[in-house]
Amino acid sequence: MGGIVVSKTGLGKQPVRTLFACNIVMWTICIFFALQASIVLLAVGMFGYLCLIPVVEAAEQTIIQKVIPLERQGRVFGFAQSIEQAASPLTAIMIGPVAHFFFIPFMTTGQGAELLGPWFGTGTDRASPCCLP
Repeated sequence: MGGIVVSKTGLGKQPVRTLFACNIVMWTICIFFALQASIVLLAVGMFGYLCLIPVVEAAEQTIIQKVIPLERQGRVFGFAQSIEQAASPLTAIMIGPVAHFFFIPFMTTGQGAELLGPWFGTGTDRASPCCLP
């Protein structure tokens, strides 16, 4: 749906403003659809989020193409893609020990379970069995 809207109407005269507005909407969606366990809220939130992804990607590409000289665009796009591809495994490697040593014990007993337990649940059943201490 987002791709159809971009192809039909374009991004407007200020793609940076479009990118910023879409990011604000996406952040808002991410905040509100996770507040309550509801499949309807999840479906509506994810639909809105996924509709905005093509707009954000188009705005990003447009901004880079306008700013970077033509003879350097290939290198810049290649470097940007390599950074994006490297981010996923690096974050997975970094967050594993943080979850294992901090969040799982924090949410199992004590003040963390009392503070955040009503939202996320408490105890060892809230984590993967492979990650339990």
